[in-house]
Amino acid sequence: RWAKFTMACWLPSGDAFVYGGFEPPVEGQEYAGANRGHRLYVHLLGTPQESDELLIALPDEPDWLFAPEVTEDDRWLVVTAAQGTNHETRVWVRDLTEAGDVLHPLIGDADAEWRLVTSLGAELLFLTDKDATRRRLVAIDVKSGAQREVLAEGDDLLEDAVATGGRLAVHRLHDAHSDVSIHSLNGARAGEIPLPGLGSVVEISARSQDSLLHVGFTSFESPEMIVSYDVETGGATTVFQVDLGDEPGSVVTEQTWITSRDGTELPVFLTHRRDLTASAGPHPALLYGYGGFRISMTPAFNLVRYAFAAAGGVVAIPSLRGGGEYGVEWHDGGRLAHKQNVFDDAIATADYLIASGWTDTEHLATNGGSNGGLLAGALVTQRPDLFAAVVPEVGVLDMLRFQHFTIGWAWTSDYGDANGSEEEFQTLLAYSPLHRLSEGTAYPPVMIMTGDHDDRVVPAHSFKFAARLQAVSAPDALALLRVETSTGHGAGKPRHAIIAERVDFMAFVSAHTGLSWPTL
Repeated sequence: RWAKFTMACWLPSGDAFVYGGFEPPVEGQEYAGANRGHRLYVHLLGTPQESDELLIALPDEPDWLFAPEVTEDDRWLVVTAAQGTNHETRVWVRDLTEAGDVLHPLIGDADAEWRLVTSLGAELLFLTDKDATRRRLVAIDVKSGAQREVLAEGDDLLEDAVATGGRLAVHRLHDAHSDVSIHSLNGARAGEIPLPGLGSVVEISARSQDSLLHVGFTSFESPEMIVSYDVETGGATTVFQVDLGDEPGSVVTEQTWITSRDGTELPVFLTHRRDLTASAGPHPALLYGYGGFRISMTPAFNLVRYAFAAAGGVVAIPSLRGGGEYGVEWHDGGRLAHKQNVFDDAIATADYLIASGWTDTEHLATNGGSNGGLLAGALVTQRPDLFAAVVPEVGVLDMLRFQHFTIGWAWTSDYGDANGSEEEFQTLLAYSPLHRLSEGTAYPPVMIMTGDHDDRVVPAHSFKFAARLQAVSAPDALALLRVETSTGHGAGKPRHAIIAERVDFMAFVSAHTGLSWPTL
């Protein structure tokens, strides 16, 4: 109970696992906590939770969140910790093969990201952005702390690395889509893995001594498929793939480049039917974005957006600043005092779609969820003239008070804190969707979506935004609030609720963009 922001990390014995959580709250105040004071415990199967061993806690630094991991060789327990949503981490290790060994610091200063890749015996291999904004691979000797570079920073973002067959499979992002190469354990390039097209590697599953690895791959036109590769022979086999029932290639994706307000160039993915052209527009279009927390918007299958494209619409997904597509600098360019760049990038995307003939203001909708809900809220308040419909989902919409509820304090790494300084207050006030709503403005149709049990982005954001929007809008304006009961931020939502929610979403967007659906 009260485990949160955690997975069960099994110890080699198989009879115990490490997990993260919080101390039990005061009775009657179970849902009033601020999610501070994360702790790691060891739970032994068959024993009461009250007897769990406390592994690590930082009572004087309650904003740190822990993540445990055991290396494949069962030798090392590695614990990383980050302050809220910051990417800079501290690292502790424990040698599970030495009786009496305890967790001790390996990386004490949180001045860079350190993410475990694998064990190299007495060394641990990490992916890090220390002295490398697009990341590199570094091996650390656990006993001495000595570091050696295994793979230097390159032009593309180093996304992940996995040990396989005595080698490393290295996953990079090249202009927001995936590339995988094979390297020796000393970093020398030994080949590459051909991918099925313009898409994303979801996961690479492998064992360090096994030459066979499996790659989960997806794209805007294809659900996740599983491809197996033999790093010894180079052979590749598709072992799982979903048949959509459509003619292969009927929906395609292209990548184009646009220029934002300050001259920054960014890529945009456009997904549409093969027979659709800009010259034959305007077409119904949907602009979807996120732009925050160093999260990359790479090609991934989404059934609703695919259906929108298959029915004759255009789906545009830009690589907004604030994301992680190009590393630390790209993230920094869209957070804190630079957050307005995210909205400018999205507005530039909308302007491009209109100027190029793909769509116009009477056929363009925009949508995003969570931090993307903030994006949608900012777009409707800053450029209401651009859109025929706007759908913010579980959005952060009150930028002056988000930090006071549940885990909101953790987002100050991207947003700042209105209580922190006059400068931060003014920055947040300038784009806070709730506070940018004004009387006399003609807003397009808006449907605000949330769940009444969302304890990530509390539904009060959506409630207040809907109430204010309805209050300032003309009597005939459409400002809807859709609340799904007994659901939260999205994860774990039952299928029937997802279907009902997506049907309402698609009906709303289709009605206001003019998308016609074929009769079945």
